[in-house]
Amino acid sequence: MNHPSAWLLSHLAGIRPEANNITLKPFIPENLSWINASVSTNKGMITSSWRNKKGIVKWSVKIPPNQKATVVFPKESGLATTVVYSGEHHYRWSVDSIKPLQ
Repeated sequence: MNHPSAWLLSHLAGIRPEANNITLKPFIPENLSWINASVSTNKGMITSSWRNKKGIVKWSVKIPPNQKATVVFPKESGLATTVVYSGEHHYRWSVDSIKPLQ
C-alpha cells in the first residue's frame, strides 16, 4: 500500500476495510478543505466524504448492506468512537485547531 491513492483512502478518507469489520478513521489537516473517496469491496461500496469549512467539519460515511463499521473520530472533534451499521451516517463538529498536512 505505498501508492498515493492507497494513502488517500486509508489515511485522509480513513477507509480501512478488514475481514469482519470496517474502520473509518479520517485524518483532517487544516490546509485541505475536503475529501470524497470510495472503495469497492467484495461486500459492497464504502464511502467517506468530509468537508472542513471555516472550522466546521461535516463527515458522511456509507456502509454496505449487512455490514458494520467502527467510526473513529479525530481527537479534536470531542466525539467518542462508535459502531454503526449499514446505511448512510452524517456527523458534524467544530474544530478550533487542526494539524496541517506535512
